[in-house]
Amino acid sequence: MAFIKTGLSCVTSFLLLGLLTACGPIPGEAPLKLSFESSHSGDWDQSIRGSTEALAQAKDDTIVFLSLSSRCEFLIWKGDLDRALEDCNASIRSKPGHYGHPYANRARIFATQGNDAWALEEFDIAIDLGGSRYSPVTNNPRVVGLGGKARILATSSDEALRDGERALKFAKRAVFLESGVEQPAYKVLHRDTVAAAYAETGQFAKAVETQEQTIAWTEKNGWAGIRFGDRTLRQFLDANLQHLRSEKPIRGGVF
Repeated sequence: MAFIKTGLSCVTSFLLLGLLTACGPIPGEAPLKLSFESSHSGDWDQSIRGSTEALAQAKDDTIVFLSLSSRCEFLIWKGDLDRALEDCNASIRSKPGHYGHPYANRARIFATQGNDAWALEEFDIAIDLGGSRYSPVTNNPRVVGLGGKARILATSSDEALRDGERALKFAKRAVFLESGVEQPAYKVLHRDTVAAAYAETGQFAKAVETQEQTIAWTEKNGWAGIRFGDRTLRQFLDANLQHLRSEKPIRGGVF
């Protein structure tokens, strides 16, 4: 087998090549996968428990890295940014420059806190590093990075950082590549970002049309009640729609 000839560890070979039958169960992988399944419905508490269980079971440094990064992500969605940042930093310290997941997550924290320049740098790192198609983590950091960059370029309070045309390009690309993310919250957020980018370019009619389509699509898929911090996705979308109908660009907010 190739994984023996190259000298790679069984766990590393599985993560890179998907050799589950050759390697057997990976300690911590099962609860990590379940944590992402729970995240599809917005059950962030269950997702946090799953990633915590994965971390406790993990014997390989890659699973430790992914468990910490995943728990960081779920904590962001829940709105607990301080704990999230601790996990992101711990993930990066465990395997610096490994995959882009914790960098994309840390960028989201920085952007939410208003540190947009730092966030752009972190999103670029996430895009450069990417991820593995065989990883139990199901959100491609390149797609998350594109969506995050687009949102900063469309909504930053720093005029020097805003660029509506680039924001629209990146946001549409994130939507086009949305098969690379499984969490509905990302898919909804990226569409909301397209509307925000239209507004930044002065195309408010198109922004309103896009946002209304996003709301209908979110309702159709049963995702409107997923909570993002202290609001549901529907409440988040509705609030932004009111801005757009008033021909006001979206500034700051969530990532």
